[in-house]
Amino acid sequence: MMKLGSTFGVAAAFAASSDASVDQGWNLRVTNSEGPVPRTCYAAASIPSNVRGSYFIAGPAQFNGLPDAQWKYQGVFDGLGMVNRFEISPADTPGEVCFTSAWMNTGLYKSFVKDHKAPPRGVIFEDTVPSRSSCDIGTDMCDYMAPNDNNWVNMIPVGDEALWLSDVPLMIGMDPKTLNVTGPKAWADDKKSMTGTTQPSWVQSTHMASGGSAHPLLLPATPSTYVDFLMAQPMMPWDKSYYIDVFTFEASASGPQSRKRIASLQTDSGFYMHSFGVTDKHLVLPFNMDMGGVGPLHAAIMLGKFSKNWKGLQVLDIVSGAVQVYDDMEPFEHAHIANTFENASGIVFDVGAFDKTPFVKSPAMDINLFQDKAARDAETNRGALRRYHLNNVTKKTTVEYVIQTGRGYDFYKINPAFNGLSYCIYYAVEWWHDDKAYASMAVMKHDICHNKMTYWSDTNVYVNEPFFIAGNSGEEDDGTLVFTALDGNTGKSIFIALEARSFKELERIQLPSHIPFTAHGSFIPLTAAEETVIV
Repeated sequence: MMKLGSTFGVAAAFAASSDASVDQGWNLRVTNSEGPVPRTCYAAASIPSNVRGSYFIAGPAQFNGLPDAQWKYQGVFDGLGMVNRFEISPADTPGEVCFTSAWMNTGLYKSFVKDHKAPPRGVIFEDTVPSRSSCDIGTDMCDYMAPNDNNWVNMIPVGDEALWLSDVPLMIGMDPKTLNVTGPKAWADDKKSMTGTTQPSWVQSTHMASGGSAHPLLLPATPSTYVDFLMAQPMMPWDKSYYIDVFTFEASASGPQSRKRIASLQTDSGFYMHSFGVTDKHLVLPFNMDMGGVGPLHAAIMLGKFSKNWKGLQVLDIVSGAVQVYDDMEPFEHAHIANTFENASGIVFDVGAFDKTPFVKSPAMDINLFQDKAARDAETNRGALRRYHLNNVTKKTTVEYVIQTGRGYDFYKINPAFNGLSYCIYYAVEWWHDDKAYASMAVMKHDICHNKMTYWSDTNVYVNEPFFIAGNSGEEDDGTLVFTALDGNTGKSIFIALEARSFKELERIQLPSHIPFTAHGSFIPLTAAEETVIV
């Protein structure tokens, strides 16, 4: 029945935007998926033979209780996660791309399956319609003690697991071969907090790990060391001390490992950072927004709780723990980083900057506004790449607006071999490609060094984050760019492979159903020794 109801919803959404001149098929990006797709393979001989491995990307794919219940989410990011895997030239079918999708069978999803007549409990961006009832005598502890594991935002491979991430303390394990969610990642230094939740043993005993980053980064010049942070908030109402604990862990290690805390920064409020920058010597932490009013005795709803709190760019020396603050620039907000590197005079920090916080009720985050063409086309808070040069001699900052088209940009990607190094080229998603419509989208290649922009775009085709898979030469744009997109003309999604240097289209594969909004992709190469056939 669930699949039947979802299929009806897809047909209704497609019919509602059938005029090709008005963003045809756009609403499918926030329409329930038709359901999982079993492994299905397609000929893809034009993809270079060195590109072998599995590309993963996930996103929200169930936005309501249909067909058996009438409740619905209002937040785009609250939808229940579905993972999509594209095996490129796998061991059993070289020269093909094999597509599989599956519900992320998290604790949240299992709660939904058990009883989908009411929305599952947990922390969400926006209240549901109708509103969820309060629980536990008004403390709403049931939401804070819920699994809160709907981690479809980003993925990194660690050992033999795929770890799914969001801006939460938990990393959620998945078997990359079966796509089965195995539960929260177990660490050797796990300890129960006062509230019963699990957190590192080095978190202060009177504090609760309350957040993290969806974007841990490989430490440049290391083969497999990730750096990340946790935010810890006080549990006692009179305590005003907050901490950002920076730690490392090893991607090569299987099974439980201990996280190494390398620094602890005390703050006077609960700073929120979706991402940060890293070089081989420093972390760049943008202290630009708080998230308050979330926790026991508060409704477990995030939108409306983000507020500007500009404390500049906090530059942390990874070895000594010393912090240098650069706060002489105009305040900005951010979501994603393109790259960070050092030169003779200091640190270069390339960030997707916004004038106002993007984490508000807006066409990017609210389903109703997402579907409102007038509202989304009129949105003025548009992100674009800015370069901040932090001079380590003068202790001053210079700012360069890397791109000034008036369009909107996000989901920045580079050749990962240039992470933490001087570079020229980044790739991004562009909105307002025609300078009129939010839903006019493109994948952009921007060569900063030569001020050259190249685009891939098609009418009523809505692209997702591009991912760069390097070629063999070591040259910066030698590789293959892969991404998914929703083809609003057909109501189905497509898988695209481009030659990264020329943007020549190598493959366009139509998939059997539509994939709603997705976030960040990740690629796990097929090793020479790997003989396992994924079924």
